[in-house]
Amino acid sequence: MPMVYIKPHLPNTNNISDYYLNLITKELTNSLNLNSIKYEITEFDNKNQNDKLKEIFLTFEFNDNRNTNTYASQDISICVPKGEPYSNRLANCIFENISKILNTKIVSLSNNCNYTPYVIINFEISQKSIEKLRNNIEQIPQEIVMGLDKYFGIPFVTCAKNDIAVSTKDINMYMAPNISSRIINSIEPSEKINIIGQWEDWYIVKQHDKLGYIQTKFVNV
Repeated sequence: MPMVYIKPHLPNTNNISDYYLNLITKELTNSLNLNSIKYEITEFDNKNQNDKLKEIFLTFEFNDNRNTNTYASQDISICVPKGEPYSNRLANCIFENISKILNTKIVSLSNNCNYTPYVIINFEISQKSIEKLRNNIEQIPQEIVMGLDKYFGIPFVTCAKNDIAVSTKDINMYMAPNISSRIINSIEPSEKINIIGQWEDWYIVKQHDKLGYIQTKFVNV
């Protein structure tokens, strides 16, 4: 199951920025839960990744660098360690979504990082940027999670489903909504299935502590 490690935000002297950052983080964790992406608030110490494709590290910060060329005129900067392909792919996935609503720039960091994929979502402290955050307090986290879903290769879930279905035959549960993807579980006839979302003609299910996808035509809800 996908996993996101989130580094705690260090309080800033700007109370308004702290307030909005906390709201964004709360909305983000709600959206992660809805999309069945596990998360942990951590300082990153002693974390060992077993699978770079399923675990990422994410930091939210506010940056008061309005007078520097690096961050000038940006609402959000997505900062990534230089030369790390997983981090860069993650940054681009987030950028594709968040840039729809905010002026966004990807910035390479020269310092080395032991955690990959790893990105820093750096919000600019300015009156204009704060206003955009206030107007998009729910959409910003959703766009970030859509980027994470794109990175993990799973569909984005916008609303929760709590349906119980029953399989009509032996069916396979896939890692992605595609019969060519890896089979991660099998479901027996008449077995109850926990549906948490739907994407086209696929149900997103959580079964036997695994998140996967089954074809809607093989179950009765």
